[in-house]
Formats: sequence, structure tokens, C-alpha cells
Amino acid sequence: MTKPLREMLSGEHAELAMLANRLLARIEGDEPSSGFSEIRWQLNRVLAAHLSKEDKFLYPQLGRSDDPQTRALARRFAFEMGGLAAEHEAYCRRWPIDRIRIDWQGFKRETHAIIDMLKRRIDREESELYSRIEPQL
Repeated sequence: MTKPLREMLSGEHAELAMLANRLLARIEGDEPSSGFSEIRWQLNRVLAAHLSKEDKFLYPQLGRSDDPQTRALARRFAFEMGGLAAEHEAYCRRWPIDRIRIDWQGFKRETHAIIDMLKRRIDREESELYSRIEPQL
């Protein structure tokens, strides 16, 4: 890693939020619009890479902190992240392109819900967790 951990992860949060907003804008119509599936794919790819970095770098670093509150917070976030990751994976499995075309309104509802979960998680990580990332030497 060449960038400091917090800068890298926060940058990914910004990219995820941008992709989420683009996806929401694409699904506002009454029927599928062109390009929404590509944006959804990009969002899924960035999210998977981001979660992997948190698992590989963030949670282990915070788990070694001298501060017991930081260690406990890292454990709680890691546990909760598993729930969001599982929910996102289930959402992706529930909505293959053929089903999206059949139930556009259902897809829109679930997409809004999963993106809302993701944005709330990003906000919490930025405000509660990332401030505890120790500067890299």
C-alpha cells in the first residue's frame, strides 16, 4: 500500500457513494434504463475490494491497538460488516437481470434499501471507526 490506510479507505467510500448515487439516478424511471447494470457491477466490484481491504488491513490494525475501546469497536464493526456483506451478496443473487426486467419496482425498492444500508455504514465508519486508524510510519 502506498497511500495511508485511512486515505485509501475514505477514497473508496467516496467512490462507493458516487456509484450508489449514479445507480439510484439510473433506476428512477418506470422501466429499466440503459447502463444501470454496468453501474451496479462497478459498485459491486468496488465494494468487494473495499471489504477485502478492511478485513486484511483495517480490522487487524485496530485489533492490535493499545486502546481496549478501539479493539472492541473494531470487533463490533467487523462482526456487523459480515451482516452487511451477506445482505449485499443475497441482494445480488436475488436480482439477476432477467428478474429485474420482470419486477423493476421490486428491484428499485431493494436497491434503495441496500444503498441506504451501505451509506449508513459508510457514515458510521467515517465518524466512529476511521478516526481510530493509527498513522502509518
